[in-house]
Amino acid sequence: CNVRFICTQCDDCEPSEVMTDHEDVAKEVEGRWERMNELRDQILKLENQETESSISIELEDLRTEMIEVTQDIQDLETQIASSDSPEEVAELKALLKEKKTTMSSKSDKRDCLVKEGKNE
Repeated sequence: CNVRFICTQCDDCEPSEVMTDHEDVAKEVEGRWERMNELRDQILKLENQETESSISIELEDLRTEMIEVTQDIQDLETQIASSDSPEEVAELKALLKEKKTTMSSKSDKRDCLVKEGKNE
């Protein structure tokens, strides 16, 4: 359903605002107000489905990225434990710190997406 209510005065496509602005005119013709409500409900339902789908895709992408970063962290920790060079250990620890920061950022983003999905 690719229907939007477009206000000819302002070209606004926000269904709720256009509905409010044109309620009085729509109620003058039998069935028009009811049809506008049906279309608005269909639009909102599709928008919610689209948002849920988008969140699911983002969460799956994040999950994959977090698995890769976790593996990188484990590899770096192994390399640090087996290295005899203080310079190499210092470099590896710097990389490890970056990876842990990345992981924290991705974890925060995941938490926000989960929260957003629950609020939809």
